[in-house]
Amino acid sequence: MADLALLMVVSLGDNQLAELLGLCDELGLTALVESHTAEEVGRAVDAGAKLLGINARDLTTLNVDRSVFAELATLVPEGAVRVAESGVANPQDVAAYHRSGADAVLVGEALVRSGDPRAAIRDFIETANAYPGGS
Repeated sequence: MADLALLMVVSLGDNQLAELLGLCDELGLTALVESHTAEEVGRAVDAGAKLLGINARDLTTLNVDRSVFAELATLVPEGAVRVAESGVANPQDVAAYHRSGADAVLVGEALVRSGDPRAAIRDFIETANAYPGGS
């Protein structure tokens, strides 16, 4: 059974996004609504997204620019959860995202590349817990 659905604003029209958010609510799924641009963040907010991912990876070039999160996070209203996506190589990247306003950070590639995912997860958690309100 799934707990979360990823809705990519870039792939959805406004009506589709709103309908899928409603369907997620009906099914008891949490919707992570992923945005890459200011326009997409606006559309996600207008559709009622409460868990808003900001992906620092440009899907057309696959380049990662972590400053994208800092720019776009300011557009997410208070009360919504800001999730930083992509560009996490180490605990210091998590700390930088936190300083930029991330409530949560999506980590994937760093765990695969670490060679020791358990140790990497421990390092990420220790870094998160080093900040007020962390964990």
